[in-house]
Amino acid sequence: MDSKRPPAAATILFGANDAAILGRTSEQQHVPVEKYEDNLRKIVLHLKVQHIPFAHLSSLPQSLVLSETITATISS
Repeated sequence: MDSKRPPAAATILFGANDAAILGRTSEQQHVPVEKYEDNLRKIVLHLKVQHIPFAHLSSLPQSLVLSETITATISS
């Protein structure tokens, strides 16, 4: 795509690859929770500044913590 226009909407997916546990998966796949939250915060802030609506989708129970991170970022 060479469009300079931002997307109409974005989707943030949280799945099994994002929940990789150190020692049970490769070190390369694992991201510490703090780093994941920081990355997620950056993504949400970028979308917020660009006025791009987004949906956060998850099928995992850990999504509650991530939803709280997203909610806190949106509210700030």
